[in-house]
Amino acid sequence: MAQINLSTRIKAFLVAMRAKNAKNFAPVAKALTAGSLIPGDIVYFRYVLRDKNGKWTRDERIALIVSCNRGPGGFFISTRNNMLLASFKLDNRDPEIVGFLLKSLYKNRRACNYYKIIDALSVILGKRDFRTYKVKSSYNVHEFTVDTGTLPTLETQDEE
Repeated sequence: MAQINLSTRIKAFLVAMRAKNAKNFAPVAKALTAGSLIPGDIVYFRYVLRDKNGKWTRDERIALIVSCNRGPGGFFISTRNNMLLASFKLDNRDPEIVGFLLKSLYKNRRACNYYKIIDALSVILGKRDFRTYKVKSSYNVHEFTVDTGTLPTLETQDEE
């Protein structure tokens, strides 16, 4: 497997999530399609976007895929005819909170429905962490696997 060059921010997040090696990453098929990921999957990817000044820039994300009414598999076509991926951004939150959420949402296709979880996740993560990403602007996509038994949780933090 090719080496993934991660930013310091993403590395710190992964260490806090107790994912210390590259075995947690599996490359997704070369073309990111509706069948390549399902709601409940966690994905790492690089993304091309415009910054506040209108300049093109690159960033990386770790996100939880969710389904929505416009696309039950987490993917849907926008009104501008772009394929979009619906997700909640995870890498900018406390690992204990993310671990607590993933204990019930990771790989749980039914639970990872935007309309079922939006109220709870909006309180915990904030509405600004729900994102749609243009599939054609995403690259270096890897599925991130988690051992839910080793995730940091709010209870773990209290015990220390």
